[in-house]
Amino acid sequence: MRAAPLIKQTRFPLGSMITVGVLPAALKRAYYRLRGHKIGRGVEIGMGSVIVGKTITIGEGTKIGFGTIIMGRHIEIGRYVSIGAMSYLNANKIFIDDDARINNQVFAGGIEFPDSELSLGKRTIVMEHTFLNPTRPLRIGDDTGIGGKCSIFTHGSWQNQLEGFPVTFAPVTLGNNVWIPWDVFIMPGVTIGDNATIGAGSLVRKNVPAGAVAAGVPAKVLQTGEDRPGRPEDKTRRELVRGYLDAFGEFVQFYGIEIRDSQAITGGTIYRYRQNGQIHAIYFAESSMDWAAVLAQHPAMAAAIVTLAPLSESQQQVITARGHMWLDLDTRQRGGVSTSIGEQVAWFLSRYGVRFADVV
Repeated sequence: MRAAPLIKQTRFPLGSMITVGVLPAALKRAYYRLRGHKIGRGVEIGMGSVIVGKTITIGEGTKIGFGTIIMGRHIEIGRYVSIGAMSYLNANKIFIDDDARINNQVFAGGIEFPDSELSLGKRTIVMEHTFLNPTRPLRIGDDTGIGGKCSIFTHGSWQNQLEGFPVTFAPVTLGNNVWIPWDVFIMPGVTIGDNATIGAGSLVRKNVPAGAVAAGVPAKVLQTGEDRPGRPEDKTRRELVRGYLDAFGEFVQFYGIEIRDSQAITGGTIYRYRQNGQIHAIYFAESSMDWAAVLAQHPAMAAAIVTLAPLSESQQQVITARGHMWLDLDTRQRGGVSTSIGEQVAWFLSRYGVRFADVV
């Protein structure tokens, strides 16, 4: 009979799944804290889900769906991260930054080397049924989107290298604001630069420069960053945002929220909605405003300030002091007091690729 290997690697932590996995979220938080891990306020860990690691840090407001397994030596998950149901994440080092999202049934794992690493940047999304292989470091930048049924490998091996067959172990790096749509396969050693776009169904085996568009099997660069259109003119940006807010009105109306009215003011528009007798408002500023005067003249309970003109620190303080949330489209930042209407607008704008960094 063959002897057992020196090192036993566990794919599924059955003991933790049977004992810790069945606990309600409150008891799970208490359990992990008692073991010396850092678990933030409002963290939700679904039924059947477990986290196994030497060091575990989870920021406030993070939600992990049911039946999800996260394993690693060092696990750091930021604030307001969402990890869907029935996902599996396994690497020596796991780092998931603020506001990132992993959808249901995402698998990350494989052969582990000492430098095995899975790193996701802020506001990054990984969609359903995607396979991530972090045998070597797999690093994905901020605001990058990975569609469903994608495969990203940092190793390629099966046939005997001593017989002349290729074996590759190399990290993969995706920059900031990269878009990888559905059914893309990325091979070991590839680097994709910031703002690059890959065509659906592509096989990427060579580096893609920043800002480029690449597609095909194998993928070839079809357009460079210099050829792509730049930021729209101010007039076009104003028209686009007004279109977003019109679509937002249709969206909330579909879900039973009444559109009360809209009011033109100097430099912008106020949109008002009613739900269960409560008035919600969006202030859309097309240009710079005196927010102390505007909010005094047009008061609201808890609103969202959406502005194309960058807000100064003093303007941010005025809006925050009145209990409102602000979304700065120019700097792509958000802050103030979180409101239901503000969170809904921020989520809706992400449909158009508009995402915001928190000002903490």
